[in-house]
Formats: sequence, structure tokens, C-alpha cells
Amino acid sequence: MVILEGLLTLYSPALRGRYHLTVYLDPEEELRREWKVKRDVAKRGYTPEEVLADIERRMPDSKAFIWPQKEHADIVVRFYRPLGYDPENPSTLNVRITLKHTLPRLDLSEVLHSAYEDEALIRLETRREADILDITGNVTPEQAQTFERIIWEHLGPHAEHFDPSLVGTFWDKAGQSYPLALTQLIIAYYLVKMRELAIERGHLRVA
Repeated sequence: MVILEGLLTLYSPALRGRYHLTVYLDPEEELRREWKVKRDVAKRGYTPEEVLADIERRMPDSKAFIWPQKEHADIVVRFYRPLGYDPENPSTLNVRITLKHTLPRLDLSEVLHSAYEDEALIRLETRREADILDITGNVTPEQAQTFERIIWEHLGPHAEHFDPSLVGTFWDKAGQSYPLALTQLIIAYYLVKMRELAIERGHLRVA
């Protein structure tokens, strides 16, 4: 399996036609800036002012070349802040996952049933071209664990390639998030599923 990551991986039509699965990360703009400042200050030695100035300098290119790529993704992941969001507690972030109908459907009926009493915590909306899955940062542990169990079961023997202790963990090891964990597991499921389908259809050969 080959995974490509970068700002322009969906820009070229020739490249897009070669992928079995495409994912676009589309965080809320203020959140995106917050993340970039935090990363570049901690890992690259910049000041917050330098990072923000660089963001503004690159904004025309972002709008022209990066943001439009979202339309070509099978999965769009948008983390966004709830009311009263505390940057020191990122585990409370909500996530909206857009799953295009070009993908096989993932049966979430058990998860949605468990969330029925408080359906605002996990909500699935079916639209013409995609399913929209919203998971709030205050999803209960029971609902999150039900969701996780279903994905792990779908992964089957492939689950051994994933470390459960790392799922939902922030890069700086500052905590864990149920919405992040569930997002990672959904992407892992579709990586495995689309690989299997490509093999079945003869689009991918395995030695």
C-alpha cells in the first residue's frame, strides 16, 4: 500500500485517477491557524508572528490551488470548535466527516441507535452526494466505544496492523480525543476496504 500526503496531492487530474481513496483535511480556518502556529513554534523554531505572517502571504495560493481540491476527495474531515471552546482542551473539538456515495456504505445503525436518546452527540445525515457524520467532542465513552468496536470488527485481521493505544492520541501526546479516534478508524476502515475492492476488481495486484 502506498500513501501520499501533501498539499497538492489532489490537484493533478492524472494523479487523482490513480488513487483508490482520497481524503481531504478541512479544519475550521481559525483552528487551522491555531494548529499551524502551535506546530511551527514547537517543531520549527518560528515565532507566532512569523507563522501568521507566512499564512497571510500564502493565502492567495491556498485559495487558488489547495482549497478547491476538497471537491475531489472521497472523505472530507472537518474539525470545528464547539461553543466555549478552550484551546487547552482540544479533546472537546467536534468533527464532521463527509463520506461521498462513491464509497461503500458503512453500517452505523448500531451506533446511531445507541445515540438515540441524545442524537445531537452522533448524527448522520444522508444528502444527495454524500453522508454527513457529525460527532461532538462530548460524545459519551459508551457511544464512542460502541463505534470503535464496530470499526475494529470491520477491520478483521487487518486490525493487527494498528496500535489501539495510539488511536485518538495527539501528536504532542497531550491527550486523546474520541472524535479524532473515530475519524482515524473510519479512514483506516476505508483504506482496507478500498484496497480489497481494488484487488477484487483486478485494479491492484498483490504478490
